Amino acid sequence: AARALRQFDAQGRITRWPIRFGVQRLMLWGLWMHFDGKRRYREREVNEILNAWHLFGDHCLLRRELVEMKMLARTDGGAEYRKLPCR
Repeated sequence: AARALRQFDAQGRITRWPIRFGVQRLMLWGLWMHFDGKRRYREREVNEILNAWHLFGDHCLLRRELVEMKMLARTDGGAEYRKLPCR
C-alpha cells in the first residue's frame, strides 16, 4: 500500500505509471471510481476524466488499460465507453 501511495500527489492524482502490475491495478481501480456506471461516455469525455487524475501525460495508456482489464467497455468503433461492474 505504501508503494501505491507514493504514486499520488497531494491532490490524489497519479504522478507516474508504476512498473509493478499489482500497483498498476490499484491505480486503475482508483481511476475506475471516477466513472458513473449509469452513463455512456464519448472518448473525449473519458480522456478528460483521465487527464484530470494523472500527471504523466498518457491518457491513451490509461484508457487502454481500463478496457483491457475489463473495467471499461468500448463499442466496436471506439466511439462510446461505459463503466463495467466491479469483478
